Amino acid sequence: LQRYPKIQLKLRAADGEIDLFRQGIDVAFKLTDKPDENLVLKEISKTNLVLCASPDYLAQRGMPEHPTQLEQHD
Repeated sequence: LQRYPKIQLKLRAADGEIDLFRQGIDVAFKLTDKPDENLVLKEISKTNLVLCASPDYLAQRGMPEHPTQLEQHD
């Protein structure tokens, strides 16, 4: 940013879809296995998602058997 002081950088994290055009977003980084065919994209990396929980959390709330059960967890 020192090299290009007129560039404004704002970071935002979101769950779900965002209308990049309506939000005025020029660049976005997305973790997805379903790329939007209306966007110009470049894959920069592959990633594996890992869901972790402490033993205490699981002892209090139980081990989910299916991803849909995560809605009941906080």
